[in-house]
Amino acid sequence: MAYDNNINPGNPPVVWSRIKEAFDKVNQNFTIIGATLARGGDQDIAHVESGTSESNPVRVVGTVEHNLAEGQQIFIANTGITQLDNQNFYVKLIDLFAFHLYTDAGLTTAVNGTAFDAYASGGGTFQAFSEYNSVDFENLATNVSPNAVATFNLGSVTKPWKSLYTAEHADTDADAFNGVWLGSAQIKGKSGGIIDLPLGSTVNGELIINPSQTFFKSVQVDSGNQVVADDFVDTLNLISGTAISMAVDSAAESITITNSGVTQATAGLGISVSSGTGNVTVTNTGVRSLQSVTALPSGRTEGAGINVDNSTGDNVKITNTGVLEIQPGSAALTVFTDDATGIVTITNAAPAGNAYRTIDVNGTGTTLVTATTVAGTLKVLEGNGITLSGNDGLQTLEIAFSGKADITGSVFADDSTLLVDAVDGNIPWSVIANAPSFLTSVAFGDLTSTPTTLAGYGITDAATSAQGALADTAVQPGDALTGTLDGDITGSVFADDSTLLIDSVDGKIVGPIESDNIRGTLIGTVYADDSTEIIDAEGTVLGTIAPGAAAPSSETEAAPVGEIRVDDNYVYVRKSTGWGKIAIGGWV
Repeated sequence: MAYDNNINPGNPPVVWSRIKEAFDKVNQNFTIIGATLARGGDQDIAHVESGTSESNPVRVVGTVEHNLAEGQQIFIANTGITQLDNQNFYVKLIDLFAFHLYTDAGLTTAVNGTAFDAYASGGGTFQAFSEYNSVDFENLATNVSPNAVATFNLGSVTKPWKSLYTAEHADTDADAFNGVWLGSAQIKGKSGGIIDLPLGSTVNGELIINPSQTFFKSVQVDSGNQVVADDFVDTLNLISGTAISMAVDSAAESITITNSGVTQATAGLGISVSSGTGNVTVTNTGVRSLQSVTALPSGRTEGAGINVDNSTGDNVKITNTGVLEIQPGSAALTVFTDDATGIVTITNAAPAGNAYRTIDVNGTGTTLVTATTVAGTLKVLEGNGITLSGNDGLQTLEIAFSGKADITGSVFADDSTLLVDAVDGNIPWSVIANAPSFLTSVAFGDLTSTPTTLAGYGITDAATSAQGALADTAVQPGDALTGTLDGDITGSVFADDSTLLIDSVDGKIVGPIESDNIRGTLIGTVYADDSTEIIDAEGTVLGTIAPGAAAPSSETEAAPVGEIRVDDNYVYVRKSTGWGKIAIGGWV
C-alpha cells in the first residue's frame, strides 16, 4: 500500500465527516510507515515444501536471491497454506534462494509441516523484518547510536532534555562502563550519591585541590621504604614494637615514643661496659676462647671424647669422656707411658713362635700352597685308596691306606716278575698256574685242548697239562680282567663307578640302554621325557578320559603328557610343551 498524500479536510465551513476521513488516512499512513520500518518489501515465493514427508522442517524457495541473514525473522502471506499464512517465522539458510523455517531465533525448534496443507503451485510472499522492527521509543529495548561520528546532537542549548539518568558504576565487567562519557573521560556515579571524577580533573584549568592546604602524601622510613597514601582520607598508623611504647596527646597534638625495655647495660663478672661514644660496648674481660697448641692428627674428629660444661656461668669444665687409662690385659703385655711426650707404648713380652707360611707339594719347589690370610685354612683331601681322620682333641691327622685302590699300569712282583700286563691287557698264565687259590668260586667252564682258547678269558701262556685243572677254576669277585671275553658270563655287571648295570640276582638289566634299534617285547612302565608315567606296569594307558569331558582351560593347563580329552568339536592331546587340538569333522 502506497502513502496517501492527497489528504484534504475540506474547506470552511468544516464538515466533521471530512475531518474524520482525513484522520483515518493519516492513521493508515502511519500504519504503512510502521510496516515499512518493521519489514522489508515483499518477495515472491516459487515453492513451499509442505504436506509431504520432506516437510520437516518446511522449506521455502524464492524466485530471486532472498538476501536474508541466518536467524532473521520473516512474515509469510498468500501461500494458501493456512498453517503458514500471516505468521512470523525464523529462517535457517540453505542457499541463496532457499531456507528452512523455525519457531525460535536460536533455530532449535523446526517447523514440522508434514501434516500441513499441501502447497498448490506458485504464489505467496514473504517479508523480512528490518533492524527497526523492535524499536520502542517509550521503553527502549535496544541501543541507540548515530550512524556517523560527532555529527548529530542529543538536544541543544535551547532544547535540552529534561532529565538524563545513567546506571551506577561498579567494578564489575557488566557495570564498568556505566556513567557519563565526555569524550574519553568517564564520570562515574557510585552508590551513596558519590561522583567519581577522572584522575587529573580540573576546575578552570586548575586541579581540584586547595593549594593552601598542603599535606604529605607519603612517609619515608630511614631513607628507604615509603608508606604512600592511597586516597585523600587515608590514615597513617604507627604501631608499637618490642620494648617500644607510644602515648598520644590529642590536645597537644603529639606522640611520645618511649623505650619500655633495656635502659642501661651494667658490667658483671668478667664483663666490662663502655658507653662513652654513645654506643654501648660489652667486653669479655675473662676467658674468651680455648685453643689447642698441638695440631689435630689426621683422621681424628674434633671434640671426640671431650665434654664441656659451663652451666655454672663461672667456670668452664672440660672432661675426657673417652680413654682414661691403658692397662695390660695379660702377663704377656707391658704398658709404658712417657711422661715427657705422653706417648703410651704397649709391648708383647711373649711373642709368637715360628710358623710355616707355605707348604711345598712333592718337594718340587714350584707347587706351593700359600696362606692367603692370617686365618687361612689348609684343606687335606682323600685320594685313591687313602683315608683321612682327624682328632680335634688330640690335634692329630691320621692318613691311612684303605686297602682298595685303582692301579694304572703293569704290576710286577718283588723279583720283577710280570704279574699284570697293562700293555696287552691280560694276566700271564704263569701267574695263574702258580696261584690256584686266586682262581676259585666262579668256574670258567670246559676248556679246549689248545692253549689259545684261554686267550678269550684274558689268560695267555697256558700249559696244556694245566688246562684240565682250570676246568673248575674261577676268578675272585672284585678282581679285574681286561681284554675281550668270548663265552658266558655268570654274575652281576658293574660300571667303572660301581653303578649296577646287570642284576644277576633278579635277572634283569637295570642300567640305561642307549640304542636306536631296540626290538622285541617291551615289559615295564613307559615314561615321557618329563618323567610323566604314560603306560603303567599293568599295561594301562594313563590320561585318557571319556568323550564330553571339559576342554583344557588354557594351552598350558597342567596334565600328564599323553592325556587325551574329547568334546563335540575337538580332540585334545597333552604334549610336553602344552595342549594341542585336532578338529573333528562330520560323519563320513
